[in-house]
Amino acid sequence: MSDRRRTQPSRRRRAAFAKRFTALVGEPPTAHRANRRITLASDLPRETDPTMGTIATTVGYANAVALGVAFERLRRARAGGPRNCATGADTR
Repeated sequence: MSDRRRTQPSRRRRAAFAKRFTALVGEPPTAHRANRRITLASDLPRETDPTMGTIATTVGYANAVALGVAFERLRRARAGGPRNCATGADTR
């Protein structure tokens, strides 16, 4: 069996899942996961005093840079540091 024929069923299942998820939640799974991670990252500094790197790895990003890029893309504000992340303040 070719690789192409083996991957077709999983692609269909993934597409069906994404369609059902979007219908139930109102946004695609990847967007939901990204928004959830950023929300969690925004809430962490209120409870503790972690570094951006710690926040990033806690919510599932590889490093502080990846968290900063995602934060800026989704919130249109720079994370800049734990306090800015908590308030959502734009530091530009």
